[in-house]
Amino acid sequence: MNGFLSELKRRNVIRMAGLYLVGAWLITQVAGTVLPMFGAPDWFARSVVILLAIGFVPAMIFAWIFELTPDGLKRDGDAVPDAAYAPAKAKRMERMIIFMLIVALGYFAVDKFVLKASGGPAGSAESTALNGAIRSVAVLPLQSSNSDADTEYLTDGLAESLIFRLSQLSGLNVSPTSTVFRYKGKAIDPLAIGKELGVGSVLHGRLTQRGENLVLSVELLDVATGKLLWGERYDRKLKELLVTQREMAALIAQNLKLELTETDQNRLSKAYTQSPEAYRLYLKGQFFLAKRSQAEMDLALGFFEQAVALDPDFALAHVAIADTLYTMTSYSYRAPLDIGPRMRAETETALTLDPTLAVAYSALGSYQAQYEFDWQESESTFKKALALNPDSADAKFDYALRILLPTGRLAEGIATMQSAIEQEPFNIPMQANLARAYLYAGRHPEAVTQARNAYAMDSSNTAARYWLAHVLASTGNAEEAVQLADSFLSENPDSNLMRLLAAISHAKAGDDSKARDLLKQMQKSAESQYVAPSWQAFILAQLGEQEAAMDMLEKAYQDKDWNTRIINADPLLKPLRDNPRFQALVKQIGLEP
Repeated sequence: MNGFLSELKRRNVIRMAGLYLVGAWLITQVAGTVLPMFGAPDWFARSVVILLAIGFVPAMIFAWIFELTPDGLKRDGDAVPDAAYAPAKAKRMERMIIFMLIVALGYFAVDKFVLKASGGPAGSAESTALNGAIRSVAVLPLQSSNSDADTEYLTDGLAESLIFRLSQLSGLNVSPTSTVFRYKGKAIDPLAIGKELGVGSVLHGRLTQRGENLVLSVELLDVATGKLLWGERYDRKLKELLVTQREMAALIAQNLKLELTETDQNRLSKAYTQSPEAYRLYLKGQFFLAKRSQAEMDLALGFFEQAVALDPDFALAHVAIADTLYTMTSYSYRAPLDIGPRMRAETETALTLDPTLAVAYSALGSYQAQYEFDWQESESTFKKALALNPDSADAKFDYALRILLPTGRLAEGIATMQSAIEQEPFNIPMQANLARAYLYAGRHPEAVTQARNAYAMDSSNTAARYWLAHVLASTGNAEEAVQLADSFLSENPDSNLMRLLAAISHAKAGDDSKARDLLKQMQKSAESQYVAPSWQAFILAQLGEQEAAMDMLEKAYQDKDWNTRIINADPLLKPLRDNPRFQALVKQIGLEP
C-alpha cells in the first residue's frame, strides 16, 4: 500500500487531483455567475458541473500514464528519470495549487463579504441583509410557449398567485403586479429588469401546456451578482398546479435565505382550496376580471361562481365574487341594489371561513361605506385589513378612496394614496385617482399635472382618460377636455361613461345644446340598461337644472349608487351645495354639509 502511495506521489497524481479539484470549483463558481448574465438556461450550468465530475477520473488516469518532461509529454515508462527535473516539476505544481487556492479564497471572500453584504450594483442595504438574505424580489410574468388565452391565464395567474403569497411575508419587498406586468410579452433580460426595479432578486420562467400536461421552467437570479440562486423544471399535470405554486413559494423564500416567523411559514404553506379545478377556475376569473369590460367581467363572475360551487370553503373565491360585484357597480354595469345583499353575504362567508383574510375585510369595508354609509364601522374594518397586511397598497388605496376622501380628510387621503403609489408606481387607476384627490382638495395645478402624467403612462386606460378630461373640465381647460372627451366617445359611441364625460366637457365649454343631446342619449339608454342616476345628476348640475339634478341624486341615494358617497367632495356638484335638499341629503349619508 505504501508503495502504491509512493508511486502516486512520484507520478504527481495526488498533486494533479488537488489542482483539478480547485480548478473545477473555480470554474463552477464563475460559470454560476457569468452564464445567467448571458441568459444561459439552468441546465447549462448543471452540465458544466457534470462534465467536470466525469472528467476527474480520465484526468487521474492521464496523470498516471503520462509524464511531462523537458522533451515534452511522454508515457511514464518511456520517460528517462531526471533527478533534477522531477523535484522542480513537483514544486511548480505545488505552487500552482497554492496560487489556485489563493484565487479561490479571494473569490469566496469577495462573493461572501463584499457582493452579498453590499447588495452589489443593483441591490441596497434594504434588499440584502447582513446574513446574506435577499429582502426583495420581482416575480416576472411567465413566458408562454403557447399562444392561446387558455395558457395566458395560467402564466398570468401563477405569477400573480406567487406575488400574492410572497407579499404576505414580513421583511420581503415584492414588486407588485402592476409593476412587473409592464414587461409582459417583452424580450428583456431579467437581470436588466431587476436592476431597473432596484430589487435584489428576480424570478423568471417559461410555461408550456400540452393538454393536461404542464412543463414549467423557472430560475431565481441574484441581481447583484447574476448568480443562479435556484432553478427548477417541473413536469406536472394541470391538476397539480396548486401544489406546485405552494412548493415554488416555499423554495423562493428558502433560497432568498429569509428568516421566517411561524406566521410567515403558515402563510406560505396555507392551502386556500383543496380543489385543483376550483383553483384553475379562480385563476381564469382573475384573468378576465382584470380586463374590466362588461362582457369579460360577466365571464369572471361565472368562473368565480363555478369555483365556489366546486369548493364552498374557498374563501378567496368568495371575496373575488364580492370584488367583481362591487367593480360592476362602479362601472354602472349592474344596479347596486340588485347585488348589494349578495356582496355582503360573500364577504361574510369569506370571513367566517378565514378570519385572517385581509382582502375580505377590505371588501366588507367597501360594502359598509357604499351601502350603509357607516363611516365609523367601515373605517374600523379597513383598519383590520391594514393590520393584517400593513404593506397592502390596495388596502391603503381603498381606505383613502372610500373613507378618507368622502369624509373630507383630504390631506390624509392624499398622503395615504401617495404611500400606496410609492409601492405601485405603475398602477394607472391609482395614479389617475390621485389626480381626483388633488381636485377635491382644490389643488388644481397638481391635479392637472397628475392627470396628465397618468394619461401619459397609459392613454388607453379608462380611469386615466376619465380623470384627465374631468380634471381639465373642472379647472378651466374645457376646450381641451371637449377634444379629449369627443375622441374617447368616438371610439366607444355606446359608452354611457364616455357620454357623461363628453356632456360635462361640452357644458363647461358653454355648449349646453350638445350636453343636452348627450344627456338624452344616456336617458334613452337607461330605458334598457342600468345607468347610474348620479351620472345624470352631474350633467344636470352643469346645465343649471338644480331640482332635476336633486331628483337624480336622491334616486342615487335610494339606489346605493357608487357615487353617492362622494357628493360632498366632487366639484361638479358645487352648484348644488347651497340647495336645502342637497344639504339634507349630505346629512342623510352621515356627512357634514
